[in-house]
This record gives sequence, C-alpha cells and structure tokens, in this order.
Amino acid sequence: MRCRLTLLMCALALLGVVAAPAAATHIDCGDVITTDTTLDSDLIDCPGDGVVIGAGDVTLDLGGHTIDGTGTDAGNQGVEINASDNVTVVNGRIQQFLAAVSIRLAGANDVSGMTLAESSIGVYLERASSTRIEDNEMLGPGPGVLLFLRGSFNEIRRNSISGASVGIFLLGAVPVTADVAAHNVVADNRVFDNTTGLSLTGPHDTLVTGNQFTHNAVEGVLEHAVRSRIQGNVVRRNGVGVSVANSHLAQVTENRTWDNEGDGVRLGPDADRATIADNFAKGNADDGIDVDTPSATLARNKAIHNGDFGIEAVPGVTDGGGNKAHANGNRAQCLNVSCR
Repeated sequence: MRCRLTLLMCALALLGVVAAPAAATHIDCGDVITTDTTLDSDLIDCPGDGVVIGAGDVTLDLGGHTIDGTGTDAGNQGVEINASDNVTVVNGRIQQFLAAVSIRLAGANDVSGMTLAESSIGVYLERASSTRIEDNEMLGPGPGVLLFLRGSFNEIRRNSISGASVGIFLLGAVPVTADVAAHNVVADNRVFDNTTGLSLTGPHDTLVTGNQFTHNAVEGVLEHAVRSRIQGNVVRRNGVGVSVANSHLAQVTENRTWDNEGDGVRLGPDADRATIADNFAKGNADDGIDVDTPSATLARNKAIHNGDFGIEAVPGVTDGGGNKAHANGNRAQCLNVSCR
C-alpha cells in the first residue's frame, strides 16, 4: 500500500450519468469490490483503505452512509480507484483519510453527490482523465480537489468547497514536461473560506468560468499556467482577487472582482502576453487592476470606487481602448492607459 502513496505524499508536500444502484450489500473496511455495490451500513474507523475498486464499470453507492478512517496521518484512501475506468462513487460521506477519493491511472470516472470532509485531500487525481467531480460538498483541511501531474479533460463543476488550504489545486509538472495537465474545466463552483480559492500551477488550457471565489484569505485565483481562460467569475472579498504571474497567454475576461483586500486583478512582471478585458473591478482596497508587465493588453475594463488607481499599468502595455474608471482613490484614475 505505502509504495502506491509516494506521489500522493509528494503532491501534499507541494501544496452525469449515474448507474442504477445495486441492492444494499454488507461489506467491511478494506474490501475490494468488482460489481455494483450499495452500502447497507457505515464503515467506521477503517484502519486501512475504506473501499477499493477492483474493476471498471462499477458503481459504489454509499446509500447515505459514511466511510470513516482513522485520520489523515494514516496514509489511506476512503475510496481507491487505481487503473479502473467508468467508476461512479455517489451518495454519502467520506472522512478522515489521506484522500477521501483517490483516482489514479484511470479515465471516465464520476464522483458526485458526496460530502468529503476532514481529509488531507477531498478528491486526488493522478494521471486521471475525463473525470467528473460534480455536486459535492468538500470541507478541508486539505485541497478539495488536487490534480497532480498529467490529467486532461477533467470537469470540476458545481461543488461547494471550504475550509481548505487550497480549494482546487491543478498541479502540472514543474518544470513543464510531457506530464502536462491540460484542457480541464473548473465551472460553477462555490469556493469560499479557504486560504487560496483556486491555484493553477503548470496546467495548460484550463477554463475557469462561472465560479464564485469569496472570502479566501490570500487569493481568490492564483494563476501560474499556460493559456488559462479565467472568464465570467465572481471574485469577491478575498486577499487579492485574481493574481497572474509566471504565466503565458492568460485571458482574464468578464469577471467581477469586488471588495478584495488588495487588488482586484494583479498581473506580475512575468505574466507574458496576458489579456485583461471586460472586467468590472469595484471597491477593492488597492487598485482595481494592477499590471506590472508591458506585454499585457487591456481593453473595455471598468473600475470604480477602488482604494488607489482604477487601472495602474507600467509603460508599454497595449491599450485596447474602452477602459473606464471613476471615483477611485487616486485622482488620476488610470496610469499608462486611457480611461474615460
């Protein structure tokens, strides 16, 4: 077992179609299932893994029951899916494991309708693709979802994630190698009361849309990635709203970044060729939009009632026009871009 946890431990350090349920079945902690199974009782204080999925095309329906471990330090998984495709895990609670659900070397799996709590990770994905993580409640202390190394076309939708170090953490290989996480979707989630709401570190072509990132202590969204699209999100009352650095071709568009303790949108000097367009930055304690790289393009943003500038940019940025700013703390309203 412990030899299978090496990469998972490393990742921690770095911080639907649902099949018809089977008849209720009694299983014990650590059992391996290979057919559709519905729990008939809670599994309490599992000393190792809770349930191991030993075949593809299996549905595990918890039937409203709980799979309970002995704590995050035990190094075990609530549900372990290893090299099995088309597995569905639904309808229950998993708590007090290293990872509540661990999916490795597998595709087209589904985790939905679950409460995942008191674990170092809610859902752990390692070289897992086409996974659907939908309509779950995740309650820290570790990441609600951690994608480690390669994993493409995964969808993380409509989850409620709180009390975590990082709500959602997509971690591609650093430095980037062939183990690239790519084409993943983070959509329509509520991510609140975490240290950081969403961290993109190394993945390519991530779509982040329709989410609410609120009351996260450091950043709502932290982006260190390639061709991310951060579009149409509400990013409110975080430390910094959206922070983009060490990235390439990010698109930050149509977001509402309101009432954050720092900047609404911040671009670091190593954010290469980012586009900042059609955002509404209001009531942020520092700048509405702060751009420290001359390779950025700014267009059609609106910034009002921010503590310092509406838009503060370094010389050399591309002014795409249509930016508006008024009633900000600095009477100049904008620096190095034209604002009406």
